[in-house]
Amino acid sequence: MRILIPILGFAKSGGFRVLSQFANYWSKSGHEVSFLCSSNSINPYFPTEAKIIWFNDKNEIVNTNKFEKKKPLNVFIKQIALYKVLSKYANEYDIVLANHSLTALPVNMAKIKAKKFYYVQAFEPDYYVSRKTLIGKFLYHYSNYTYKLKNLDIIVNAPVYYSYKSIEANKYVPCGLDLEVYYPKNINAINFEKETIKIGAIGRVESFKGTTFVIEAFTKIKQNKLFNKKMELYLAFADIKTENHESSIFVLTPKSDLELADFYRSMDIIIAPAIGQFGAIHYPVIESMACCTPIITTYFMPAHEGNAWLVSPQNSDSIISQIESIISNSKIVKEKAYHALYDIQQFNWSIIANKMISYFTAKES
Repeated sequence: MRILIPILGFAKSGGFRVLSQFANYWSKSGHEVSFLCSSNSINPYFPTEAKIIWFNDKNEIVNTNKFEKKKPLNVFIKQIALYKVLSKYANEYDIVLANHSLTALPVNMAKIKAKKFYYVQAFEPDYYVSRKTLIGKFLYHYSNYTYKLKNLDIIVNAPVYYSYKSIEANKYVPCGLDLEVYYPKNINAINFEKETIKIGAIGRVESFKGTTFVIEAFTKIKQNKLFNKKMELYLAFADIKTENHESSIFVLTPKSDLELADFYRSMDIIIAPAIGQFGAIHYPVIESMACCTPIITTYFMPAHEGNAWLVSPQNSDSIISQIESIISNSKIVKEKAYHALYDIQQFNWSIIANKMISYFTAKES
């Protein structure tokens, strides 16, 4: 099968890791996979086995890319170019997979024979409306509109999106995880009798990631000397300005999935209190669970009381309470770690990639 994944540009966000991994596993299974990407893009941050076809703003296929920062409106020029390039060159493919609201309309409009799918990894309008700018308001309405396009078969990445605001779908394929990289640490060695407890979080700056409440909880712990232990906070990918050695707050920047997995295993507790779209999949949750590090989180799949410690959104006191629950009962921590390891097997990439292919090859799609 020949599969084309059109994008406007590569990026370092988790959604692109998902696309790269899909492409890698499909390629290993014998499918021919290509990214169709604007030449005004960085090179792939996540390694991919797929072929990359570059196109420019003049609707031409070119040999290489050259990233240049341009005005925001350039994204609409890229969309027009993508539509025209798809209409010219995409007829030789069996599947075209739109994967973002900005690629959905060009794929929908392109007059090609391929089956057209739209993989929805999150409800994008929520992110655009938080910008509180004119372009943000426009993209809010625009992304909402893309979920109603008639020529695209929508596949969502969590059951919560089957009927979520403007999304209506009946197909579900979660993001996957490389369980050879995100392997478990020694569960039996977990203990909280040691003097120093390391707390970790993915310290993204976006407000909906909830990093503010991690820092707030940790600050309260330190200021009020709530635990008879030395506590350290490690924020991966956070703004370096957040670092404060005197307050035992450190910033790390893992350079690969291997280093990121090592980060999870090196922590005693991970906190991932993201805000909104509860029931969706949140990578820090499944990554921590795969590494058997206790995870404190809001309500994200597949976390539940049997494998994680759940907290109220935007509530630092709730986070503190669950930290206390973890460090006071190693037996429960080990029991939940085993449950987490079992629950995480459903995200094995080989299973996930095949599930998507089954939708591609179904007679009724």
